[in-house]
Amino acid sequence: GYGQAQRVGGSYTMTVDVPDGLRCGDVYYGPIIATRDVYTWDAATLAGTLQSSFAVGCNNTPGGTFTYPFNLTRL
Repeated sequence: GYGQAQRVGGSYTMTVDVPDGLRCGDVYYGPIIATRDVYTWDAATLAGTLQSSFAVGCNNTPGGTFTYPFNLTRL
């Protein structure tokens, strides 16, 4: 998926719906679960966080959110 970032104050936010955002079991052939991924990053430092949320987890476990840090680099 793709999205357009919106700037609010000193940070950007971008939301992307990913049909295969969570892969269960085998990374290539396992079941897939859709996620809503929200990227937020600081406009000055470019340090950010990805919050990937899903309604139901692998093997019908409860839904939740995985959080991952990231850093962008200017080209």
